[in-house]
Amino acid sequence: MPLRLKSIGWLAVLAGVALAAPIQAQDAYPSKPVTMIVPFAPGGTADLLARMVAQQLTERLGQPFVVENRTGAGGRIGTELLKNAAPDGYTVGFGSVSTHGSVVSMVADLPYDPIADFTPIAKIGTIPSAMIVKADFPANTVDEFIALAKEKPGEFNFGSAGIGTNQHLGGELFNILAGVEMVHVAYQDQGMVTNDLTNGNVQVTFNTLFNALGQIEAGNFKALAVATDERWPTLPDVPTMTEAGIPGFEISTWLGLFGPVGMPEEIVGKLNSEVNAILSDTAFADQMAKSGALPLVGTPDDLETWVKQQIALWHDVVEKSGIGPQ
Repeated sequence: MPLRLKSIGWLAVLAGVALAAPIQAQDAYPSKPVTMIVPFAPGGTADLLARMVAQQLTERLGQPFVVENRTGAGGRIGTELLKNAAPDGYTVGFGSVSTHGSVVSMVADLPYDPIADFTPIAKIGTIPSAMIVKADFPANTVDEFIALAKEKPGEFNFGSAGIGTNQHLGGELFNILAGVEMVHVAYQDQGMVTNDLTNGNVQVTFNTLFNALGQIEAGNFKALAVATDERWPTLPDVPTMTEAGIPGFEISTWLGLFGPVGMPEEIVGKLNSEVNAILSDTAFADQMAKSGALPLVGTPDDLETWVKQQIALWHDVVEKSGIGPQ
């Protein structure tokens, strides 16, 4: 009889260990590498910011946060992969205006719902845009550009990294506000836009400062105006669009961190806390600002609210421009 009681006692201990094991594993998150899907090409705005954040998370949490570029369809391919991933916290991904904002109004058969199919984790940053032309382009101001474009209606092209991206909608909005007729040319990634702007196949792009600052500083491109409400600190001689005579043209893209729907709240909370700590670090924020981006700190609910506002905003722009879903 005592032997039986002793066995039962050991079984109780083992059962307790078994019950505690999942909690311990959960508390140890992450206990293995985490994949971070970037639905855009290497070298672009989202990719560079994602790698900066991934490096910091790797250092802070002791497990590799591995950036995986899954490109195509303006970011929709990688975003759909994220939607279908296991919601265990080991696959997360980045979303932007073209995957979680304007895409709702631009794509007729969107394979995911930006709100219902994802778990919002954290805001990352906002990236203001600028009107960029080649350094030797004959126009040095927005007015001069408009005059040239009106002389050749339909002959000026503006490039973007895909239909429904901020660059695309920015160009369409410029057509409306400036009264010109530029033709949109969509590319698979930002690198192709840059190449064709250099080659003269497109005359202008409404690129992010994050992507364009290096080329501007190198003297390859020039900014005719920044699409912000104030002049950019590192480009003090470049006017805002409002100063250049195009009021209401304030465009920036943004980046947020998402997971598949159904992620555990404790993992979401941990990632949100770590990302906010990274973005609040002065040195990291300065690094972002020098590259043309500004950090955004907030809760998962803040990111969800932001996405809803972006969907509404770009629906209005698409409707007014008459682009229609593709």
